[in-house]
Amino acid sequence: MKTKKWMDEPVPADLQYALDDTFCDGETLRRAAQEYGTPLLVYDRRTLEDRAAMIREAFAWQPNSKPFFPVWAADNPELLRILRQAGCGALCGNALQIRLACMAGFSGEEMLFHACYPSRRDMESALQTGATVSLDAGWQLEWISPAQYGDRVLGLRLRPQAEASVGIFGNGKLHSKFGMPRKELLQTATRAAALGFRRLGLQLQAGSQIYAPGYLASELQELVQLAR
Repeated sequence: MKTKKWMDEPVPADLQYALDDTFCDGETLRRAAQEYGTPLLVYDRRTLEDRAAMIREAFAWQPNSKPFFPVWAADNPELLRILRQAGCGALCGNALQIRLACMAGFSGEEMLFHACYPSRRDMESALQTGATVSLDAGWQLEWISPAQYGDRVLGLRLRPQAEASVGIFGNGKLHSKFGMPRKELLQTATRAAALGFRRLGLQLQAGSQIYAPGYLASELQELVQLAR
């Protein structure tokens, strides 16, 4: 098997974790625990807003870009409300998460829905809310009609080409749940166009905790080539 060059890339020497600094001292945390009890999860509003601003600034060259916060990462309506005010959308994976996003004030236009194994109820909730849907597998197309979906972009999720050893949840395995292989995606795109879906888009989850720029560049190149 050929070895990808990016798999051998060292972690950059100047890499720093953005959240290494504690945002309040131990005494403040102890007082909060005494007042509210434990377990206690503390958020810092300024940190959340600053991180959202960093992401928006990084993609400022693309005026139509929008960061989407995964609701499953912190299903707190008040926290979601702060992130919405900071310019984020809501990434939802089931009907409950869609409901939480609605409670936080997100409209359907501000939601992106994708799930590895959604139920029919999950998909119906996304469609009724007006969320943009990204399909993780070709069979999910059976649950959507062009008439119901309207002029929204229908996303198709591409499976990354990386091996499991890269540390991205085994995305390179044959039966991975993280999107469709290229052949299935192209077949699904052809079916969707024949059914009458007018706008198709591409999505890719490159992975988590990846610090090899070459890998990210190779996956971006794959998306660009596929879009052509």
